[in-house]
Amino acid sequence: LEQAEVNLLNERIRVCKDRFARHPDQTEILITLGIALRQSKRFDEAVDVLRTASKDLMHRSRASLQMGMCYQAMGKPLDALSQFR
Repeated sequence: LEQAEVNLLNERIRVCKDRFARHPDQTEILITLGIALRQSKRFDEAVDVLRTASKDLMHRSRASLQMGMCYQAMGKPLDALSQFR
């Protein structure tokens, strides 16, 4: 079961990256990618992706929430608090 979950997350990451490469104007894909990376414990990579997504005002709040969750998991409470605000 654990291996199936890991495989599913890796597939989500691959699909999101491929889709964003084809449609870079669809920044909402970055939110899904960031969530999948966070769930895979690839926090630094997730923060980078979510930082890009947060440049779009429509996605800023969702991206900030996910970045805050990443920072919290990384043991950076002040950075997390900044994102949660």
